[in-house]
Amino acid sequence: MAAPRTDSSALIFDDFQSTSSAGFWFAAVAAPVFIVASLVYLRLKGVVGNDKYLNTARRSRRCEVAVLAWRVAVTAFVLVQVFAFSFDDEWDLAFFTLWNFLILALYFVFGTAVSCMNVRMAPDEVIAVNYRRSLPNVEYTPPAAKEPTASSPSTVHRCFSVTHQVLGEVELPTAVFLSVVVWAYLAPSETFSDWTDYNSIVHHAFNSVFMVTDFLVGGYGINPHHFPVVIVLTSLYTIWHLIGNAEYGIIAYEFFKTDDDAFIPTLLGLLAGVVVAYFLMFGMSRLKQKCCACCETSTADGTV
Repeated sequence: MAAPRTDSSALIFDDFQSTSSAGFWFAAVAAPVFIVASLVYLRLKGVVGNDKYLNTARRSRRCEVAVLAWRVAVTAFVLVQVFAFSFDDEWDLAFFTLWNFLILALYFVFGTAVSCMNVRMAPDEVIAVNYRRSLPNVEYTPPAAKEPTASSPSTVHRCFSVTHQVLGEVELPTAVFLSVVVWAYLAPSETFSDWTDYNSIVHHAFNSVFMVTDFLVGGYGINPHHFPVVIVLTSLYTIWHLIGNAEYGIIAYEFFKTDDDAFIPTLLGLLAGVVVAYFLMFGMSRLKQKCCACCETSTADGTV
C-alpha cells in the first residue's frame, strides 16, 4: 500500500482503511439504519405540534426590520466566504466543517427571505393588554384589544419558515458542537497556531457566534421532537467519508479511521454529543421563550 499523501494541512489521501474491518461494517450498516429510523420518527412525531415553535415572539415591524438588516449583513459575509471556496471536485467536501458552513449559508439565505416576509406582514406596533388588571372589590370588564391588523402567513411564507426552522435546528447544535470539539480537543492536541488562521476562525468560531446570535433574535424555537435531524446529518457525513476512503483513501479526521479499535465508540460518542448539544439548545430555546413571555407580560402590566 502506498504511503499516505497529504494535499492540504489536514486532508489525507491514499490512507485506505479495510472494508472488512468491524468499524467499517458497523458504520456502513448503522448509518443507514440511523437515517431511516430518524426519518420515520420525524414523520410520526416531528410534524405534530410544530406550529408553536415556528414563531415564539410577537414583534413589531421595527423589530423585524432590525432582524432583517442583521441577516442581510451576515448572509452577504457568509456567501462571500462560500464563493471564495475552490471546489476542484466533490471530495473537497471531505471536511464536516464545510458541510456545516454550507448549511449556515442556506440557513441565512432562507432566514433573510423569511425576514422579508415577516416585515411585510408585521404590525407597526405590538399592543399588549392585561385583562387581569382590576381595582379592589370592583368588577372589571376588560376592553376589547385594539390589535393592529397583520396579514396572515401565506403557504410560501410557512414553507420558508419551516425550512428555516429545521435548518436552524440542524446548524445551531452542530455549529456549537463543532466549535467545542475544535477549540477544546483538536487545537490543543495539535499545533494550536494551525487553527488560528482566518478561515479556521470563520469556520470554527464565527459560525457559532452567528448562529447563537441569530437564534436569540429570531422568532422560532427548537422543537424537541426534531432532534433526529442532527443524527441524519452526522450519519450522512459518515457514509460520505466511508465512500471517500474506499474510493480515494481520504481521511479528513484521524478519529475517523475505521481500522482503529476506538472508531466505533468515537462514532457513537459523536452522535451522542450532537444529540446532547441539540437538547442544550432546546433548553436555551425554552429560556428565550420564557423571556419573550415575561417581556409581553411586563408590557401588558405597564411595567416597561
